[in-house]
Amino acid sequence: MDILFTYKLAIQICIAIILFLAETIVPFRTPVEDRLRHIARNLSLALVNAILLAVVYTAILGSISLFTTAKGISLLDLSSLSPLFEWIILFLLFDITLYFWHRSNHAFSFLWRFHRVHHADRDLDFSSGSRFHFGELFLSILVKAVFILITGATFSHIIIFDLLVTIFALFNHSNVHFTGILEKIIRTIIVTPDMHRVHHSQIQKETDSNYCTLLSVWDRIFGSFRTQKEQVKITIGLTQYATKDKTTFWQLFIIPFR
Repeated sequence: MDILFTYKLAIQICIAIILFLAETIVPFRTPVEDRLRHIARNLSLALVNAILLAVVYTAILGSISLFTTAKGISLLDLSSLSPLFEWIILFLLFDITLYFWHRSNHAFSFLWRFHRVHHADRDLDFSSGSRFHFGELFLSILVKAVFILITGATFSHIIIFDLLVTIFALFNHSNVHFTGILEKIIRTIIVTPDMHRVHHSQIQKETDSNYCTLLSVWDRIFGSFRTQKEQVKITIGLTQYATKDKTTFWQLFIIPFR
């Protein structure tokens, strides 16, 4: 497992560097605050979260995976499928689980308390994809534990799926000029920055849309897909956190409890 985590970290760093360079060369919009300070704050929060939750992540999900494998108690039995089809089905189930988990974070006030740390970001760039409160991440670990119990997914499945989620989150939040016909074509399959930028709008009906993380199909199926042609005019963030003094590094930890 250690080598999986090593590869996961190395890939995440490479993707972050590539997106940072792309945002530097072809940015979509001008940031409202200092770019490097913004990135440093978000990545510092991500580092603290990783330190706080690394042991919890491994202990809970690793133990649940070993237990379900040893006892064979998962509700779904995918063992009769070929490894390829097993991975495809688990991926689809994982992705739709993420969709409803994300939607729940907007629908229930307790969950929104933590999730609004992510939405309080006044700029969007690749680092925004790592900006989450550790409380939300801990709750997501519990969701993944239930997912393992239901599907029989292994710890390796979850690590690889989480790597995909991280890559897409960095990409979806990136401030890269990525519009036109190509974007529309790609958007029919996966979530693009243009699609996800609408989700971070201060306008409520736009915030309550485009919940997908990987595949874009779930928003279309469940009626939460929304487009916005005038992307540059989208105001990012939450009105109650529109000034930088309310979103300092330390403020991000206490936002859920105010």
